Amino acid sequence: MLKQDVSTPSAINAESGICSIQGQTMYRSKYGEFPKLNHLNYSQWRKHMEVILRAEDAFELTIGNENAPPDNQRVQLTEYRRRKGKAIALILGSCTTSAQQYLQGLTDPEEMWTLLGEKLKTVASRAGHMSALRQFSRARPVPGKPIAEYISILLYFRDILSGTEEPITESAFISHVVMTLPASFHTFSDILLGQHTVDELIVKIKETEDTLNTRQADYRTTDMSGTLTSPKALTAHAYTPRGHFRGRGRGGR
Repeated sequence: MLKQDVSTPSAINAESGICSIQGQTMYRSKYGEFPKLNHLNYSQWRKHMEVILRAEDAFELTIGNENAPPDNQRVQLTEYRRRKGKAIALILGSCTTSAQQYLQGLTDPEEMWTLLGEKLKTVASRAGHMSALRQFSRARPVPGKPIAEYISILLYFRDILSGTEEPITESAFISHVVMTLPASFHTFSDILLGQHTVDELIVKIKETEDTLNTRQADYRTTDMSGTLTSPKALTAHAYTPRGHFRGRGRGGR
């Protein structure tokens, strides 16, 4: 699958319902990367964060299933506070600016976790899903940019809508991609439409893009070769004003 760590064609605003999947809206850690929490992707964000919090042994205290040790258990208490601080940093750092506004003044991971669910789970429901579906339908590749960037954006919206009442099916995804590809891909449309899964489509598009790039490079090489070997070019560049050939040996001057 194509990586989502790409420079998307435009920094699309999460507050407007469209989410960039690069730069400041990506959360990166040693466990991987995923889009930061915004008003559309609460369910996806929660799944990623649960994995990370469990890896840091901080999930149970985040959901309120683990209490702080007694004050006389200093070693355990110190470790608990370390994990609690880690949870706070992870939650806050994985939120976009629009999501962080709900966390102002909070210093307890359980409160942060609960409040984000209350505020964004509902917002990210039907209205958010419909917004994501509209943006998926309107998405188009940007001229001059790799098709991988365009596919990554579409995959992002598909992930948001997976498991909802408005999922993007494999056939709908493939059809939208093929129908919106640049004109240079049109001769390959039947082949691309014949792919049965999104993963197969992505592989085939990559192969097609490589083929087109190779052809374009060959055309440039041919054009350059024709220019340099044309009579006009030879006259202009290979001969001196006196009619002597301008070579590279001792006689060439």
